Amino acid sequence: MNNGKIYISEFNSEEKLRTEDAFTLPEISLFSKTSRALVSGMDALVITMLDPGDILVTAKLLPQEYLDYWCENITEVKCLSPSGDMDSIYSRLIHDSSMTDILKDREIINYALVPDYYEICSILGIDSTEPPLSVIKELNSKVYSNKLKYELDLPAKGIRLKSIDEYEEKYGKMLEDEGRVLIKDAMGVSGKGMLLIDSKGMADRLAVHFTKQAEKGRTKFDFILEPYLNRVMDFSCIFTIDTEGKINIDGFQKNESKGFAYHGTGPLTTNEYEMIMASGYRDTVIKIAEAMADKGYHGYACIDSMIAEGDIVIPLLEINPRMSLSRFNLKVSERIGRACRLGYIEGKLGDGVSVEQLLSELEDKGLLYTSCRGSGVIPLAPGIWNDSDLIGKRIRIYYIIVYNTEDEYEEILAAWFAYCSGSICAGNIN
Repeated sequence: MNNGKIYISEFNSEEKLRTEDAFTLPEISLFSKTSRALVSGMDALVITMLDPGDILVTAKLLPQEYLDYWCENITEVKCLSPSGDMDSIYSRLIHDSSMTDILKDREIINYALVPDYYEICSILGIDSTEPPLSVIKELNSKVYSNKLKYELDLPAKGIRLKSIDEYEEKYGKMLEDEGRVLIKDAMGVSGKGMLLIDSKGMADRLAVHFTKQAEKGRTKFDFILEPYLNRVMDFSCIFTIDTEGKINIDGFQKNESKGFAYHGTGPLTTNEYEMIMASGYRDTVIKIAEAMADKGYHGYACIDSMIAEGDIVIPLLEINPRMSLSRFNLKVSERIGRACRLGYIEGKLGDGVSVEQLLSELEDKGLLYTSCRGSGVIPLAPGIWNDSDLIGKRIRIYYIIVYNTEDEYEEILAAWFAYCSGSICAGNIN
């Protein structure tokens, strides 16, 4: 194999692992047709992971102007896009004969392991060394994370619910004891697979929602019911498990959330880091990683954690056996040797702006990160800025801000938001 790797991304990995007969919470899926514009172009975020000589495969080819910018200021990379109009990037790869030799000639790195990847390996005769799909399904489930809380005696333990009857039987006591509870879909997507229950009326309405799904033939009921904790801060540990089971902690990131959904990531302060470490967090991470390795998992991973009211460290909310946006930010920060924060904003796309125009205007305003300037905005996932099909639709704009001081970060962020609301989006952003 050549030294260079080929990176492939499916950002709806949890959805890919669900069964069609699974019950769901009354929440619009992040990857439903009605909200697909919000995640359009997310596969391009994986460019943050590439080393010189690597190739990124995206559904839509990245503009050459953007690749030139990335190669000049961050690292030398290439991008390919298979032909076809199938939703799955893997399906497109299978049907694009021009990509076959490339796939067989390079190590394939996945954002997340999904059934489609194993299918492409089987069809093309690629000898994959990845963990079995059954392991990926087990570790992705919040049921597994909850099981580890009991095995390692960690806080915020939940109750597994495997039927509507169990839900109706058990929510009442926890609601009475705690006042508010969370119900989590075992295979929920990106913070969207959970719901806060704060009254009996709401709980009863959810029971009706479940009953209607049962009447439509759904049979797989799998949820976790757990106490709601007043959150002070979300954070995560990013680590890697090699094929021999050796664990390497790659770093830690503080996460910004809106409601229960991830919204951005950046470095911990010294005080935050010291408080977390004083709780024995690192040792807990190692124990969790060892349990994952014992199951047969190796590869990238991330543990979502939290500091609750009273400075109580909650080491394990859930496990993500894949890459993460926190890892992307950490990788870029390490590569350029500067503090970075990754985030996104949402708004309705205006008439659009070309990538060339955007880069030029940000450069003129002194906002664009360059290796010479040392700070500024790194625009990410540029495919939506001039997509005429998305005009008037709510889109998501990803970015990394590189900064030296907190004041500089705030200045760059404010200027970037002002630019987006006037040049990319029509009206307000948030």
